Amino acid sequence: MTELAELVEIGAIVSDNSCPFPHYKRKKRNLKNKWDNNSSTLGENLEGASAEGEKLYLKHVESVTIATGASGRKNYTASYNPHHLLPGEASWPQTKLKRWMDEADGDVEEDIGYDVNCYQNGIDLPSNNEMRGNWKIEDGRTPDFQVRYAFAAMDAAGRRRQFHDSHKAYSDFAVKVLDKISAKLDNQESMGGLGCSDEDCVGKKAKKKYPTPFGLLSRVHASSKRLAGFLMGDARKWKMPIMTSKFSLMYKDRRLTHDEARDLLDPEAWQQRY
Repeated sequence: MTELAELVEIGAIVSDNSCPFPHYKRKKRNLKNKWDNNSSTLGENLEGASAEGEKLYLKHVESVTIATGASGRKNYTASYNPHHLLPGEASWPQTKLKRWMDEADGDVEEDIGYDVNCYQNGIDLPSNNEMRGNWKIEDGRTPDFQVRYAFAAMDAAGRRRQFHDSHKAYSDFAVKVLDKISAKLDNQESMGGLGCSDEDCVGKKAKKKYPTPFGLLSRVHASSKRLAGFLMGDARKWKMPIMTSKFSLMYKDRRLTHDEARDLLDPEAWQQRY
């Protein structure tokens, strides 16, 4: 098994063999899914550093020259950004799992009641939010400055959390994790038998649409928790492609340049690599 496949299996909690369908007839509860990312709502639900407006005071961002010395450094701060562990707009529309959770877009009788902005789906990560409008190369920033800023932010966060920026490879990996959860139901469906041997299992009594497998909700939350674990801790143990920015990969491997880190996290590149 490849390293990527192993990571997907770890993230998807594939060892859970319990039946996700109810074993009793239940009334509809008019639950509604919420699929749109909202960082402010996620931050409020996390009730953590981002919601509290916690600042990170950065050291060693501006380069020091003999002419300016230490007194010539400008003071910079960073703030936390609530990161969606399973992205609502970049991952959920792409996954096969959504058809088992959403009435409108899927094949189930009612929404499962999942909220992409729930606290279980978030983690606060140091970010460049404080530099909005003054971060990109076209804003006059240099790649060297961006690296120093990102590294200083991760240092200030205790060297235990990844830096948050664009992360297409991460979002694509999240799709694979969700698809792995879906695979068990997809396989059962293809073999003509959903549900389990319990005589009260509603999964095997489907008609036009399937009863919603509400047990999936706990698996999705568990996968979010697993993904959060990959974004924290000793940087030497962070794994490709579970990176929330190229700067996180560069922090793990200080030998990498911007271009090398970007290329390694290109979705096509890492899928071919593994």
